[in-house]
Amino acid sequence: MTEGVDPFDVLEEAEAVTSDDQDPVTNTVENTKADRLRASAGTDGADLESDTDGRSKDPLSKFVAECRWCRVGFESKEAAHAHEDCSKEPVSVCRFCGEEHTPRDDPEDHLYACDEYQRYREKQIRNSRAGTMRGGDGLGIRQFIDGQPHEFSAYLKYDNALSTYFGLVSLYKMHDFEEYGQLRAGLEFDDKDWNLEFGYKSCGLAPPDDDTDLGRWDWRLDDPLEFRIYVYPSAYDSYQDAKDENRQRVYYRVSPRWPDMESVNGKSFSNPHDLLGVDIEVDGSYFEFDQYADVLYQALDVLRDRQQEFGWNSYTAIDADACHPEETHESSNVIDAEYYVRVKKELTGKVYAFDGTLHRISMLLGRERSGYSKTVRDDRKCEGHYHTATIGAMRAAALVGGHELPKEFKHYHVKEPDAVEGTVLENPKMGVSFQHGLYDDTLYWDDLDRLKRELDEGLLNLLQWSDLPITPDHQVFVADDYFAVEGSRRFRKVIDDPLPRIA
Repeated sequence: MTEGVDPFDVLEEAEAVTSDDQDPVTNTVENTKADRLRASAGTDGADLESDTDGRSKDPLSKFVAECRWCRVGFESKEAAHAHEDCSKEPVSVCRFCGEEHTPRDDPEDHLYACDEYQRYREKQIRNSRAGTMRGGDGLGIRQFIDGQPHEFSAYLKYDNALSTYFGLVSLYKMHDFEEYGQLRAGLEFDDKDWNLEFGYKSCGLAPPDDDTDLGRWDWRLDDPLEFRIYVYPSAYDSYQDAKDENRQRVYYRVSPRWPDMESVNGKSFSNPHDLLGVDIEVDGSYFEFDQYADVLYQALDVLRDRQQEFGWNSYTAIDADACHPEETHESSNVIDAEYYVRVKKELTGKVYAFDGTLHRISMLLGRERSGYSKTVRDDRKCEGHYHTATIGAMRAAALVGGHELPKEFKHYHVKEPDAVEGTVLENPKMGVSFQHGLYDDTLYWDDLDRLKRELDEGLLNLLQWSDLPITPDHQVFVADDYFAVEGSRRFRKVIDDPLPRIA
């Protein structure tokens, strides 16, 4: 698709169902009457003098016609004529995937979700000498500024992974926590050196009944434990120090799972898929979203090596492979995720102004008396200190066609802006985050690609509607320890400003 081409052009006309000199409504009326006569007479239509009692039992007998598209029945020919333009009548078909479309369908939204069309556009861009392609539909493969992943939390679940849990139990018994504190080790990941800490805590679960069939596992635990794994930069002495300075880090809380679990007070414990393995809470910052499963896998591998250093003759080795990223259970899900860019503070006034982008986002579909929308405006520490616009799924779909996830759009400074004056951190972040609490469904781990696309597009459109560039620009964006003013070519939907105006 080239610039200026109507997106409808890629949708071919559907085959005509009547000739030009036929009246489709009259034809439908006549056909329906004929069909009813044949139905009352039998399969071959030979005996048309069937009893009227049989016809009176026909549930459609009061209708003289039926729409072939939506199957609505009509009690008169006039009613059938009034329904001539049926909203479900296909008028076109996508030439890439063959899906039919009705007059009410938005071709842009279909192309946005059409995998065949995206592959076609990607092939076009690879063959394009210019290397840039935009269409009038807002879809394009071009270079966009890369947002930086920020806060992230999820639950990684692994079935058939009690071998991992009991390996950690064995490591817990090997290490003297009272004398040495938490067990420490080194980890190399993504060409960087990290500190790895291992700890434990009571998890409030009652051990399984003695007659519970849990395979070969001998619990011998009066108080089942949950284990804590911390990963943070090697330059810091503790996880808390790294957290206090907002450094890249991740924390895993590993809890056992088995069918029919109960808490110590006798209440049932949620395990909807009857996992016989582990449920791992993840909370981190600044890693790529899909890296959290990789870091966990490598951390377990390091802890298994530490077991060997104790020199015990008999112990349960930590089964890292049971928690390999490819073994992630389908019920694993995401709770929080955010992308951000850092922008020079003198250029962001239009974002958080009273009639600015954030407030206008919150006012989208302002006359609707359903859904969710919220605005927060806090300028107590400095101008534009913390401003957000939070919208539910309905408004997210209206904002950018094809989006489904509730989001929070942000403009915010550090907690104490005076303390970072004169540094790059004096410049605010603009971000977009997923709002789990407003989502009626579950965002599963397998949906990470959709999550990344929606957050990325939300951030790019927030920039566009604020008259800020969506390509790398060192005159606008400010690099920090994690965010780099860099771009990459990708298929993204950037549209003209659809927001309401505020008088």
